Amino acid sequence: MSPVADTPLIADPNKGLTWENLLDHLVRKYSLPENARLLGEQTPEEKAHRQVASVLGAFRGFPKSRILAEGTKLLRATSFRDPYKRRNEPEGHWWFPETLLLDLLSQFESELRSNSARLDGVRRKLRSLLAISDNFSDVEQLWYIQIPAGAQLTVLEGPAFQQPVDSSLAGSYLSMGELPGGGWQYYLEDLPAIQPKEYSLHLLPGMWLRNPRDKY
Repeated sequence: MSPVADTPLIADPNKGLTWENLLDHLVRKYSLPENARLLGEQTPEEKAHRQVASVLGAFRGFPKSRILAEGTKLLRATSFRDPYKRRNEPEGHWWFPETLLLDLLSQFESELRSNSARLDGVRRKLRSLLAISDNFSDVEQLWYIQIPAGAQLTVLEGPAFQQPVDSSLAGSYLSMGELPGGGWQYYLEDLPAIQPKEYSLHLLPGMWLRNPRDKY
């Protein structure tokens, strides 16, 4: 077989990534001229340190590096209708295995047959397991990417650490409690050249209900 035929059609943009070398990876990324707009008044080093702290704070313990094989399907939860469009971004860093959702749907199967409104229970449970704060997503719209034949994807993986119900409220969030986490999640520093597609299930179809005057 020729070398060309052995080459994956889609390259792994995170090849070799571990949490130990994540800082170096990010410093190089933010030092590129095309990423200068992401820095604001920060240096590449400052931006990278903040992001590493954010990533590590989202996992219980330290995440493990893993290479996902072809055929693996990753899901991402966003808001269904967001007038600001900031919380319905399908190309973000945080994803989770499709099996997590399928297991939840299996647990709710009997209730879903008799009452479709119970789908909201799946949505709430998913938010709880992944510890997705309210100000990041309403967990309504699902997107997916699937690793194609011949390709691999390196991710950082592990159980989600507990997070505040609304992380935008600083210390005052303590009165609102926390989301427990524990669900398996993936961190992708860079997405492969795969266009995210809408998943076949919407967890909360219909109108986007939040007050459009709210700021995020």
